[in-house]
Amino acid sequence: MKRMASLVAAVTFAAAVVTPALDSDNSFGFFSPTVRVSPSDRARLDQGAAIARVLPADDGQIAFFAAAPLKASPARLLEWTRAIEQFKRGPMVLAVRRMSNPVADDDLDALVLDKEEVDDLKRCRVGKCELKLSAGEIAAVQQAIAAAGTGWRDAVQREFRRILIARVRLHDRSGLLALPPYADSGDRMSVGETFSGITARSPYLTRAFPDLINALLAPRHAALTRGETFYYWSRERLGGGKAVVTVTYVQLLQTVGQSPEALSASVQLYASHYLDGALAVTAVLCDGRVTPRESQAGTRACYLAYLNRAR
Repeated sequence: MKRMASLVAAVTFAAAVVTPALDSDNSFGFFSPTVRVSPSDRARLDQGAAIARVLPADDGQIAFFAAAPLKASPARLLEWTRAIEQFKRGPMVLAVRRMSNPVADDDLDALVLDKEEVDDLKRCRVGKCELKLSAGEIAAVQQAIAAAGTGWRDAVQREFRRILIARVRLHDRSGLLALPPYADSGDRMSVGETFSGITARSPYLTRAFPDLINALLAPRHAALTRGETFYYWSRERLGGGKAVVTVTYVQLLQTVGQSPEALSASVQLYASHYLDGALAVTAVLCDGRVTPRESQAGTRACYLAYLNRAR
């Protein structure tokens, strides 16, 4: 699982080339037609290697797929994801916290922006802001600064946390489409519009789990009775770029009698830099074959597969 996490982190923001689609393989049919795994790739997986593919993308999107053999039960994916603070721990992750249910006012108290980010927020104006915020959020930051006097730096930290808490509560109450569009530049793309564009290019998920898509879009109005959910925030470095604060909503699902046998889907509610939105799907795919590596144990061949699409 740590190898998969490292693979995901390495590929997500390094995608710069397009790899042609490969011949399909039945075990990965869930991801068809978005991803097709060739017999040679399947052979590599069965020998214990991981594979990664940059996928065709347009409209400012990037997408990639990664898979690795899994020597664990499908339920382990859900256990790992629930423990998000341990799962995402790594040298590029500066901080990560799972949020309360329901979200609490102090859930982001451990989030601290650096001096440069605070200075950027002081200069932030609609249409020209170094961090992604809506017009109303930018106004709230400026009002907090004006009211705080010499203590404006602490006021900026508190107001930024309050803004993210408010976004989580708005998503929980009214859905992605209710989140205000970013006004940091002239291109005012909302998170909801971005999600719609991403799901339009994710037919594998909308075909297999339409209720899951609706639950990601509007949790309170289309909740999955058989699933579980949580929010978390993180602050991470993307190579040599700026540290990025993100807020993510996660849906976990375990199925019976269908593939994938376990699935984690996460949608980005907020990112301070670079990304307008993102959808990530991690799935456990198993079949009835016994691979050469598993022949002595007599276990099924199972794979951990990850597909991330972002704008």
